[in-house]
Amino acid sequence: MAKLPKIVPKMSKGKIRKFTMKDYKEIAGLWQKEGLAEKNESPKEVFIEQQKVAKDLFLVYEIDKKVVGTVIGGWDGWRAWIYRIAVDPEYQRKGIASKLIAEVTRRLSAKGGKKFRALIVSDNAVSKALFKSLGFSIHENILMAAKDGDCC
Repeated sequence: MAKLPKIVPKMSKGKIRKFTMKDYKEIAGLWQKEGLAEKNESPKEVFIEQQKVAKDLFLVYEIDKKVVGTVIGGWDGWRAWIYRIAVDPEYQRKGIASKLIAEVTRRLSAKGGKKFRALIVSDNAVSKALFKSLGFSIHENILMAAKDGDCC
């Protein structure tokens, strides 16, 4: 029996834009689907706080008015951070994550960022491979400590 081709959604041209509060439910669903949602975290509260500190670094990738990807950048004046990179499974392996990382990196560079770091869950082989393909080094020997008990 012939193997049927995987059905890939038809893609219109996507665009990167800043997050707005009208996106929060859609993004919360994406983060839940991708395992990025915290147990005791209210996404709406997180989004409100992010808007206060760096609204130009919380980016979404939108196709046909649907949010299919996210990334958040952080800048502490010393290091540039990249986290919460997520792409809807239907749209993965199409370069969306790379485009989001390139744009947040560009914005962080404009703020003075020269040292770039990405937070990746240790068992996320796909993210490790993505960042490695973009020239990042993977440091398996670094751990994160959290005072509030939650990870990430």
